[in-house]
Amino acid sequence: MTIRRLLVSLSPETIELMDRMRLAHHLSRDEFIEEAVGVFLERLVEQGQAARDAEAYVQGYASFPETPEEIQAADRLGASVLAMEPWE
Repeated sequence: MTIRRLLVSLSPETIELMDRMRLAHHLSRDEFIEEAVGVFLERLVEQGQAARDAEAYVQGYASFPETPEEIQAADRLGASVLAMEPWE
């Protein structure tokens, strides 16, 4: 694996917070930054996938909406479940 260097500018407050956190986890600055960037990138990828999944769901639902019979069945089921609640 080839290591590439980057130069970043961080505020003194960010560096102080980073140093406190990395020392608590026994990490060097390089290790901490690499881990933090990795976690951040993973979250961005997950959010992108979640957005794509939601869009696919919306498109699928728009293509195949519920039938009137399915809506009636859901209403009946909801009413029967609510009827079982004590409501006290």
